Amino acid sequence: MRIRKPNNVINFNGKDIKVNNILTSNMKLAVDIEAGYEVLGIQMAPHSIAGYNVCQFASLECIKACIFTSGRGRFNNVQLARIARKKLFFTNKKAFKDQLFYEITRAIKKNEKNGKKTAIRLNVFSDIPWEKVLPELFTFFPNVKFYDYTKNYNRVKAGYILPSNYHLTFSRSENTSLQLINEILANNVNIAIPFACKKNELPKQWNNIQVINGDKSDIRFLDSIGVIVGLSVKGDGKKLTQGGFVQACNSQAIEINSNRFLLSLV
Repeated sequence: MRIRKPNNVINFNGKDIKVNNILTSNMKLAVDIEAGYEVLGIQMAPHSIAGYNVCQFASLECIKACIFTSGRGRFNNVQLARIARKKLFFTNKKAFKDQLFYEITRAIKKNEKNGKKTAIRLNVFSDIPWEKVLPELFTFFPNVKFYDYTKNYNRVKAGYILPSNYHLTFSRSENTSLQLINEILANNVNIAIPFACKKNELPKQWNNIQVINGDKSDIRFLDSIGVIVGLSVKGDGKKLTQGGFVQACNSQAIEINSNRFLLSLV
């Protein structure tokens, strides 16, 4: 496949927006110096913004806690860029794919020159099953490490096969039961949980399960297996009541609502 420099323009509310980059970086996706990776991500507008739902399994509190408008996301031009990527994906998948492949190829060359490896988080604010919608991505770039968080249980259940260079961490919601969490952990998939803590004060355990500090690095494919990935709650998530989507900051935190069930299974 010949990779050409893209020139994609999307019209949104009567305004033409050039899709300068599909892959971007930010403070959360910064270079992980210790691991030697340059991390990039696809930042689309989340859930149903701009008329396309990219978060099919998002819970109500997850939507309320979304950090889409946090940090640089509070700026209008940044939000428009994220909307433009989303619209390009849904209205012209070939153009989206061609630009994505071009940018990954360019990133690999740059990183190899600088002695770094390439890692890409495909869903920063979305939950698209890329292994289904763009399976050739993983075979075309076998040396790139792709990773994501997901709330889609079907993608982490026993027997589901992912590309070998694609890693998923399940993202717990207020509707996820402790029984389901243990089932997912038994399938060697870690669980991400937000806590009402500062990033250096996350608990060591949650329901007698080891908690690791997920704020130290966003690279999830290097995590130990069978753990809770603790994340300090950010943005609007700080306004949510503890015990639901957000857990209390306690060194021996115990989930109170352990009889809840994942609604997406119904």
